[in-house]
Amino acid sequence: MIAPAVSRLYPTTQQNISSFAGKQLFASNTIRIHGSIYFADVHGNAGQPMQGVNVVARLIDPNTGQPSPRYVATSVSGFLFRGNAGNRVSGFGINQRFDAFGSSNRSVEGFYDLAGLELPNGQLSATYQVTLEAIDPLYSAESGVGPYASGAVSPSGTTAPILIANLVAGSDVSRDIIVTGSSRVPVDSTEPNSFGTPPALCL
Repeated sequence: MIAPAVSRLYPTTQQNISSFAGKQLFASNTIRIHGSIYFADVHGNAGQPMQGVNVVARLIDPNTGQPSPRYVATSVSGFLFRGNAGNRVSGFGINQRFDAFGSSNRSVEGFYDLAGLELPNGQLSATYQVTLEAIDPLYSAESGVGPYASGAVSPSGTTAPILIANLVAGSDVSRDIIVTGSSRVPVDSTEPNSFGTPPALCL
């Protein structure tokens, strides 16, 4: 889906559509699925956001009911987040500064955004399958996917394919994904607790 990717960089909007005869508004004629990927905490709820996961959306072929190999879009989770960009003591990087791209805003840690998804020709609605995968090491090495240019990491845990149905032109779906069986920070068996309500001591 190269065309949607380019269209997303240079979208046709209400403000510029008069300059592009014959074009359609990008957001109102395509589909967007976005959200964040999370490690599961000890209770199965959203924990630490998960970076570097290749989130893949595949159109379900209305004729076969199978994921299409033709209509595919991907987004790497956390692509907007730069994380620890270093400091004057630790350094900001050697060949390229770690803070050259991305935001330090924690709200975009683990965030993915699949915009510009298309409807099949002649169809009024679509179903997309969303899966989580490792970044292809060939793509990573050639195109330099941020910190994974030197080697992709495997996502922690597993997630069953997610079907998002009845998507129409202009759909904007928010879907957070908690990865089951993922690694988690070890916690005390009495957690959660606080200084105000500490656990009782067993003597």
